[in-house]
Amino acid sequence: MASFLSNLMEKIGLLSPDEPSEAVVLEIVAEETGQPVEPAPGTAPATAEAPTRPQNRRMTLKQLLSTSVALDAHAQEAALARDVGLDVAWKTIFETAGITVPKHGWTVERALGLLRKVGATGATPVEARKALEEAMVADGADVREVARDAVAKDEILDVYERELDANVSQYLSELGGEIEELEAKITDLRSRIAEIEEERAGTTRRLTAWKSEKRHLEQQWAKVLHILAPLM
Repeated sequence: MASFLSNLMEKIGLLSPDEPSEAVVLEIVAEETGQPVEPAPGTAPATAEAPTRPQNRRMTLKQLLSTSVALDAHAQEAALARDVGLDVAWKTIFETAGITVPKHGWTVERALGLLRKVGATGATPVEARKALEEAMVADGADVREVARDAVAKDEILDVYERELDANVSQYLSELGGEIEELEAKITDLRSRIAEIEEERAGTTRRLTAWKSEKRHLEQQWAKVLHILAPLM
């Protein structure tokens, strides 16, 4: 987690390779998980006081889905969310977990959007970081809030993924069982079709034999009539 967030924060311009990124990230991770994490060798622990974050956001997939159905007005997505959970929007997952957009409006997604916009102009990483910092300061936002937003969203998606894996696994198992039932029915139907085909062929053979016997009888009767004709 630490290396992932460190790389993420460097990419979005919040930290430079020369800054104690691991120490800052480890502090955020410790705050998010509630467990102390030792800093990497050679790095000093961060001392800046971080703003208070919302309390534990962990919840089950069932809770997320039941709430997302109420929040999402789209009937098809709600139905799929109840069944599996794959089509629940990221925004719905975050809002359901209690992760909301702060008053100043700065989230990790907004920061990334600004960096992409600045990067499209050919700005250097230093220029992009400066532009991001100036924009955030102008709105009264703290860069650590954006970092914490990324941590919180990554955490809830990890939780959601584990629940989703279990949910999808069960759903796939149910589909597999349904397929087996259908295949068994198909086998039974094929067997019944073979029986019907044999019955049809047997009936056709019996009809042919009956007609053949009828013609034979008619020929025999004709002979009798031919002999009796002069006596009539």
